[in-house]
Amino acid sequence: NPTSIDSVTITAKVTDNQTPSVLLWVNVAGTVNSYPMLDDGLHGDGEAGDNIYGAVIPAKPSQTIVRYWVEATDTITGRKRQQPNIKNPETTFGYFIYDNEVTSNFPLFFWQIPQANLNTLNANPQSDNYVKGILVYNGEVFDQVGFRYRGSPWTRNWPKKHWKVQFN
Repeated sequence: NPTSIDSVTITAKVTDNQTPSVLLWVNVAGTVNSYPMLDDGLHGDGEAGDNIYGAVIPAKPSQTIVRYWVEATDTITGRKRQQPNIKNPETTFGYFIYDNEVTSNFPLFFWQIPQANLNTLNANPQSDNYVKGILVYNGEVFDQVGFRYRGSPWTRNWPKKHWKVQFN
């Protein structure tokens, strides 16, 4: 898993009869940037002209979730293809930056729940409705995970919450 001093190289095999334009889109905490992906042998893409395109994502702080997708555009027709398809929120590419600053004999889970979703949970802690968030375990990013409070009616109001997590 990458640490806060590591840049990360992303590669994609892109085939087209013409030379396509390929972009790597990167989303970090809602801020989206694009990087050109090149097949020139200089961007972690192997040999020039081998249809493997590469781009380097700069280092990010520890405990950062990085989500990304690749977009290829046919330079003649203008048709685009994205992988994974960002219209399907169930499918994402991502990784977690972690410097191992927490030591434990137990497995470590990290999750991020958008503030609006957390506000929904706190407004009605007795609800069994799930809100969406991100869970990271062992460096793997699981997107669109459901979270809710669990337990009896009186324990759901305790400061230390009991959680129920639902994977797709």
